[in-house]
Amino acid sequence: MTNNKVAIDTQIILIDISSMDGRKIRNRRIVHGLTQVQLAEKVGRSQSTISAIEAGRSEPSPLLKNRLTRVFEHLESEHKNAGQEGMDRRETVFDLPDIQVADQQAQTHLGITRWRRPDESGDHGCVISVSDSAVIVAAIDVAGQGTGAFPAALYLLGWLRGQVASSATTPRLSALAGHFSEELRRVDLEASLYLGLLDFHKGPIPSFTYEGASYGFPPPLLISGPPFRTLESAHVGPSLPSSLGAERVARVESLTGPWRLVIATDGLLRRLGEGKEVEGLRPLRKWQTGPNRDILSSPALRDGPEADDEMLITIQSEVWQEETVFSADDTAERNRLLLQIRQEHEQVASSEETDGFLQAVLEAIENVSDHAYDKKAGGIVRVRRLMDHRYHWVEVEDEGSNRIKPADVRRSNSGFSVMRRFASAVDYRRRPTGGTVVTLVAKHEPTTGGGHIDRFTK
Repeated sequence: MTNNKVAIDTQIILIDISSMDGRKIRNRRIVHGLTQVQLAEKVGRSQSTISAIEAGRSEPSPLLKNRLTRVFEHLESEHKNAGQEGMDRRETVFDLPDIQVADQQAQTHLGITRWRRPDESGDHGCVISVSDSAVIVAAIDVAGQGTGAFPAALYLLGWLRGQVASSATTPRLSALAGHFSEELRRVDLEASLYLGLLDFHKGPIPSFTYEGASYGFPPPLLISGPPFRTLESAHVGPSLPSSLGAERVARVESLTGPWRLVIATDGLLRRLGEGKEVEGLRPLRKWQTGPNRDILSSPALRDGPEADDEMLITIQSEVWQEETVFSADDTAERNRLLLQIRQEHEQVASSEETDGFLQAVLEAIENVSDHAYDKKAGGIVRVRRLMDHRYHWVEVEDEGSNRIKPADVRRSNSGFSVMRRFASAVDYRRRPTGGTVVTLVAKHEPTTGGGHIDRFTK
């Protein structure tokens, strides 16, 4: 049974995803004060789809169940923190199309988070589907603040959606940026634009290609990890006066494994960089590679005066070849999983290296009982796996109360010291509603010919 823990105030509620029916969905929607239209928008579906599910006329797909669960988790986490002063508006949306992969066991999901302050501002972003496997991510920053810039931002966002919809093929980003410049002159507006194209490719190792184009917009961060690297080609140039036109288009041939695209407007970067936009990339990168990168209430994002409209968009890739869900007490399932990992790893490494990596994985799984086992949650463990030509990723996620402290990670006699000894890279991050994700990486010998991963820079 797959369970998902959600915290409401001090009470723990278990959601059984496999049995989430229309009545439960309707009740949870009403509790949070959402209309069917609002819930449909948050999970990227139509109102008629939600209506049919709630009435019992159709069943939600596994992907939709997952999205609904994440939305309710987020809403209940917000409800818990509603009494905190200065809590900024946070919105999590899932507006990417379903991406089907050739291997039925592979799982592909892009989680999108948008954060904006103030509510009505000149900073806006959206995700536009251009095919069954490709989307355009757009961010617009209109000169001015607050309600004065709000109508212009909405107009430009609608104009951009119309440009993409009218194209018979996937539009060229440089051409779109050029048309954007012409539209600004026509309507006498000043604004900057970022465009990113993510195109999914099926195969034994699911991957994406990425293109980015900037029109006066700060460079994004495209972070692979772990091991954490920032792709050089993600830097599409410094922020430019809009009269100079589109910057060069950056392209990455292939993205495999975990990665994250981080898009921030100039106002946010100036605040993080204490007045210097370029300097703001450094604390942003530090936060986005740290254990709190999934928590939008982090002081790294919220602290400081609001000097301008601010927006942050993060797109987190979750592409895995295998996922196994079991109880931490189920030693038989754990041993079957370790045997599968051994068989995979022995294809690219020696028996000695494989034994070491298995020891690291076993330590990560056993740590669930040590630091995150929750009797109410049942000690559920999720283990995801992916292997490409350079790396073997194993991600262990628990649904406990997350009692890990930074000192625990650094201790020489902790389970993390064992993981660091046998894995090429070790990372952990906190889930917004509790729990921990530990990622272990084994690095293979480099292959000839090079690849996208050879272009990473620290």
